[in-house]
Amino acid sequence: MSWEQKYRPQRFSEVRGQGHTVRLLSALSSKRTLGRHLLLYGAVGSGKTSLAQLFSRALNCNAVERDGSPCGRCDNCCQPRRYHFEVDVPGRSDEDLVGWARALVKSHSDSRVRVLFFDEAHALSKASQNGLLKLIEDSPAGIKFFFATSEAQMLSAALVSRLTELRIHALTPNVAYDLLEYIAGRERIAYEPEALHLLIAAKPPYARDLTIALQQLHDRGGRIDVDLVKSVYDLSVCDHIRDYCMALACGDRDLQANAVRKWPALSPEKVRWIRLFLATTYYNDVLGQLLPMDPLVQSMVAARRDFVTRLCVRFDLADQRKAEPLMRRMLEFWSRPMPQDDETAELKLQLFEAFVGSELTPPIKKPQQRDRQDAERPKRSPTGADALGTENSRATSPYIETEDIRQVINRASFFVQHHGVPMNVMFRILVQSEADDLERLGAEAIGGFCLELESQMGPQGSNFAAMSVVERDGGQIVGRVIAHIDCAQIGSLERFRASWARRFGHLVDLSICEGSEPMAFHWQGVRELCAGINMSGTDGSGDKDLRQLLRIPRARWRSPGPFSYLRTIFSGHLSGRAIAQACKYGMAPLSAFDAGQWHWIYQGWELREFQDRSSEIAQRRQEVTAIEGHERHDPLQLERLSDVLNLWQRMTPEQRVRRWRGWW
Repeated sequence: MSWEQKYRPQRFSEVRGQGHTVRLLSALSSKRTLGRHLLLYGAVGSGKTSLAQLFSRALNCNAVERDGSPCGRCDNCCQPRRYHFEVDVPGRSDEDLVGWARALVKSHSDSRVRVLFFDEAHALSKASQNGLLKLIEDSPAGIKFFFATSEAQMLSAALVSRLTELRIHALTPNVAYDLLEYIAGRERIAYEPEALHLLIAAKPPYARDLTIALQQLHDRGGRIDVDLVKSVYDLSVCDHIRDYCMALACGDRDLQANAVRKWPALSPEKVRWIRLFLATTYYNDVLGQLLPMDPLVQSMVAARRDFVTRLCVRFDLADQRKAEPLMRRMLEFWSRPMPQDDETAELKLQLFEAFVGSELTPPIKKPQQRDRQDAERPKRSPTGADALGTENSRATSPYIETEDIRQVINRASFFVQHHGVPMNVMFRILVQSEADDLERLGAEAIGGFCLELESQMGPQGSNFAAMSVVERDGGQIVGRVIAHIDCAQIGSLERFRASWARRFGHLVDLSICEGSEPMAFHWQGVRELCAGINMSGTDGSGDKDLRQLLRIPRARWRSPGPFSYLRTIFSGHLSGRAIAQACKYGMAPLSAFDAGQWHWIYQGWELREFQDRSSEIAQRRQEVTAIEGHERHDPLQLERLSDVLNLWQRMTPEQRVRRWRGWW
């Protein structure tokens, strides 16, 4: 089945980008009100026919849903040909069209709503339109006329006055991207986000065109990336925009002039693209707000970031946020109405180049003010290892302290941010002994359990991760472990638990997430690990107990005894080496704990961050590969790579571009 058929809307909620039209038709259907006859007008491929068929089924459905959508299960939904009649107007004679409609009106006798749908209605002659007027006026309540056209002006005023006009709009870049992303996800297609933006720029912004194009690209190469889209569609304008703007960022007038000469477009068109590039860069890459303005420029992620990097290097700026005044001044230059004639636009462009080359300078701040701001700003390390705590080390205090809890919370959050899955199993291990060296026995037993769990449940390529907290509870040592085990291994967990408990003689309890709220299970396990913090541990903001800030129920609070061995163990994808690799290229995770945003800790935002983080990592890896691929030993390329990496390291996690808004 073709994808445009497979993903044709079957419910009103599946219709994208047509808010007003959907609300009207949905209300008519849910109230079982027929309303007037319809005129759907919009571009070819915009979805007029799909919407007409959907509304026709809704009017005849025996069990409509709450929003008026057809149920898709009753006899009328399954057999729309009983009441929905379509005709393609082009090529049909006046007598044929009017006679066809008259026969259907006269023969209607059952309780169903009979719909007569005229597709490409702009081809109706004046005679046909006049002939239909009388039928429309005299038709019984159970007859509805639907007309669809891409040229509504071709219909007579008399006919249009008898119809409810509904315009079918083009999809906005955001809506179009969501559609392609949804289909790619359902079809399990590997893709680059920039490639989808580029496809939206290359095709008309309508669901049918975009869906067909996506399937064609998939059939060509499987994975959809920028190179594949460029190989199919002529998008050379991207190269001209990139070449000019890179020269602009470096302040090289000769390169700018050369880029303009090679750009085969009129000056007003060049100015339009330059303004779009600057505005998109300003909002998306400097301010960190995802604000698509044009799908083609939106796809140029690497070029936009390279532009900001070169600005920062040229003006010795610490990070991309410091480039905000420069970018704002460039946009202010173009704030007046855009020139329309070629000569004026060419002159304006030359003035802009002179402005960027000689007059554009970063604002100068007083040293005292800068020092005071730096002193007030909380110190936050940009490296993943520091943000998540140090690797397992011997305890310096016999009690669980705030830093232990910080590591547990931050690493639990990081795991979901980076891997997109939560912890799904919990263990409780009780080690009892009359021996004097109970602490040593407990530490060895629980440490050995964690090692064996990773060995058997964490094969190469899996998402295995585990963290544990070890406490002394009177005459026993208790280890609490939460872990993520891949679904393929879950079935063997009980056998592993029973075998280990039998071999070593210790009690092991096991809980597996089986509900519909895996993130709730994840944070329930984390809170259980944190409930034994020393009562003197606070967040430094007052006398409030950290367990209260973390909303750990008072009934779960514990007061464990002193334990001189290792209290926290992190393994699998939560080991220090794994975290360092995951945070490569300056990709430190977000931390609601470090920010003191306690009410954000359990909200599940990590799953949204996972999507943006994955895209950002892929983009940074691609940028590094592209730079290294151009003369690996070229000093200029090595210097550029160093500048890019330094800029990323100076960025805080909050400064990265993402589609959701957090606490900052």
